[in-house]
This record gives sequence, structure tokens and C-alpha cells, in this order.
Amino acid sequence: MKRLPFIIIMMSFLAFSCSDDDNPSVSKESKTSNYSGDLRFEDALEDIQEGNGTSDEFTIYKVSVVSDSLLVEVGYAGGCQSHEFELIWPDAIITIYPYDFGVILNHNANGDLCEAFIQETLFFNLSDNPLGLNDQSIQDMKITIINGSDPDNAVSNKE
Repeated sequence: MKRLPFIIIMMSFLAFSCSDDDNPSVSKESKTSNYSGDLRFEDALEDIQEGNGTSDEFTIYKVSVVSDSLLVEVGYAGGCQSHEFELIWPDAIITIYPYDFGVILNHNANGDLCEAFIQETLFFNLSDNPLGLNDQSIQDMKITIINGSDPDNAVSNKE
């Protein structure tokens, strides 16, 4: 009986501190639509290849195109801060059809030192892309997402 108050307090703490939003096994979705262009792509690619990239660590698992959206499944450590992702587009692509090109995905963890493992699907609206791709081009293109923290982790929507 002496342990009953302790058990009640612990159960209350667990009941109120654990929600699906904090559970790292729950897949989260976020809408992200940052695009960049110009010479920044070439500079960023060179920095990544030299090990001087500015992206926080993450892993790309899957890339797909659905309708006019680019979906990128990623995983990273965190859970205490809001994380941001940015696509860096090349300023031009080779005009061979269907298009086949790469973009860089950078991650900003905003100093999040928490260690929960977050899996998230990022959504990028491709109809707003800086390259002016039409709907049919979007459906037919092969796009390779290059991880800004690990250039060996590059994933394409068409393998």
C-alpha cells in the first residue's frame, strides 16, 4: 500500500507525457515548398562532395511523384524543435525528354539535440517548380534527390 501513491503518480505522468505526436514511430507529414536556383546548386553540390555541406544529418528512404507533388520519405533524429527542409534546384536541366536530373535536399534541425527517430514524408508542389515543368513532364521525369548531408544517399523516383 505504501507504493500505491508512487504508482499512481508514475502512471499519471506516463499518461500525460506520451501522445502520438511525441511517438517517433508515428509517421508525420509536413508540407514544404522551399526552392532555390541559380549558381547555388553547383556551389552546394561541390560543397557536399568536398564534405563541406551545411545540411544537418538525415536519411532519404524513398522518392515518388504523385500527381503534381514530389514526396520524399526521410528519417532523422530530433523531436524537440521544428525541422526545415529545402530543395535546391539546378538553374537549368538538359532538355532531353523525359527529363532526368538531380536536386539537393538540405535539412536544418534548428539545433535540435533530441534523439527520437522521426520518419516524415515531405511534400513539394512541383507545379510551382522554378524550371516551368508541365504536368506531363512532371509525370515522366526522373528526379534524383541528393542528400545534402551525405552525397552517397541519393534516391530517385525511378530506379
